[in-house]
Amino acid sequence: RDSRIDCQPASPTAPDDKCAGQFLGQVGRLLYRRPLTQDELGALVQGANDATKTVGNFYSGLEITLASMLQSPEFLFDWEVAQGGAAGKTLDGYSKAARLSFFLWDTAPDDTLLNAAEKGELNTQKGIEKQVDRMLASPRLEAGARAYFADMLGFDGFDNLAKDPAIYPKYSFGLATDAQEQTLRTITDHMLTRNGDYRDLFTTRNTFLSRQLGAVYGIPVSKDAPGATPDGWQPYSFPAGDPRSGILMQISFLALHSHPGRTSPTLRGKALRETILCQKVPDPPGNVNFSIVQDTKNPLYK
Repeated sequence: RDSRIDCQPASPTAPDDKCAGQFLGQVGRLLYRRPLTQDELGALVQGANDATKTVGNFYSGLEITLASMLQSPEFLFDWEVAQGGAAGKTLDGYSKAARLSFFLWDTAPDDTLLNAAEKGELNTQKGIEKQVDRMLASPRLEAGARAYFADMLGFDGFDNLAKDPAIYPKYSFGLATDAQEQTLRTITDHMLTRNGDYRDLFTTRNTFLSRQLGAVYGIPVSKDAPGATPDGWQPYSFPAGDPRSGILMQISFLALHSHPGRTSPTLRGKALRETILCQKVPDPPGNVNFSIVQDTKNPLYK
């Protein structure tokens, strides 16, 4: 608590508008991704004052006020503000800071980025490039890259993905989790650690395997393998001639875009067109008979 609240109230059991205002102004700038207006700050300080009188504790009053801020639309939604005349409107610095941060880091802007917005540095190409270079060099970039590709590849679909246990006995929630992690580790290793070309993600033979994934791929995985991580992941390169090269041949993509009881070139082709090539595939006509595809015992597909 002391590391975040720079001031001490005159009494821990009574309101202190000065200390509350100092704290709420600082934390509000981070939560709302911009400085608070005087009206906003005044309302929050009054709220903390009233809460403190009710509960008899200054810090509990701040806690209640923070809870209200975390439910505010100003925190929950990404508000973008335009500036400039009718001839050339553009986003203001704080809106640009939020865009940069949520895109590159998957989180709100830090103090340095907000300071750059306040000084108007994000209104110039040079100022934006300076902040982008700094953010690309930050350890936070990995979290942003993972979030971006998890969203792009539709990994939230695993929440409702089911497989026929008679046909895929090794499929489980744990395997699905490891499959997603394999792809994300492959991407971040290739693009961030190796500084590789994005296009090579679809041909690279370098990846990572867990014990569960190794059982499916038919590859023994050992925690004592060279480069193995403490959490049980082992770097692995598929040999030349092996069909499993690139992220589209990994379990995450193959399992996510197939039927519960069999493979599906159609679903995978649609995913490739829409997710990778950004080409919308029209919906099928309403009179298509899916019973053949859904019948796992149909000899046509054995």
